[in-house]
Amino acid sequence: MIMAEWRFSMALFDNSMVLKFFIGMSALFSSSVVLATSASVEFSAKIAYEGACEIAVPPTVIFNHGEEILPSQIEAKDAAAKKNFNLMLTNCKGVGVTPKISIVGPSNADYGDDLFLDPIGTTSIGYGILLKTEGNATFQPNVNLASNKTISTVDHWDKSTSLDTINGALPIVAILSCGRCDAKGRIGGELNATVTFDFQYD
Repeated sequence: MIMAEWRFSMALFDNSMVLKFFIGMSALFSSSVVLATSASVEFSAKIAYEGACEIAVPPTVIFNHGEEILPSQIEAKDAAAKKNFNLMLTNCKGVGVTPKISIVGPSNADYGDDLFLDPIGTTSIGYGILLKTEGNATFQPNVNLASNKTISTVDHWDKSTSLDTINGALPIVAILSCGRCDAKGRIGGELNATVTFDFQYD
């Protein structure tokens, strides 16, 4: 009986040890699962171009409210042959660049000065559009935009300046011109010119 009791006791002891062993392994496994759990994060950002601006001008500029303009008024640079408008820069972003505005459009110097003129759709002869700007705190004056087709920054422009400082209006003057007004064979008619202003940077 003693032997039997002892064996039974040993069996219980062995089972207890085995049970404790598996409990310990289970706890260790459970602990390792907690350590191995993962978490994710999604990153999102919008990277600006080095320099960018929204640029806008009136879609149409009409001289003298659409009424005919006399050649003598054009020669005299009368108010009827002149139109002021603003080029607007908005949402400008960037730093470390030098901004400029490029002007694209057909032009010629047949009448002494470089003038914008669409050869297709124009029936008048001897006339064109003179564009100029007085500039502002950012951009230099330019007395004839058809000559170099660029509006450049002022000489003291600092590349460390943030482009959001250039938001605002740049005044432009459009003048119906006959150049030197000495061309022979000038003829009245329709005059069309299309000009595109493009924001760029160096």
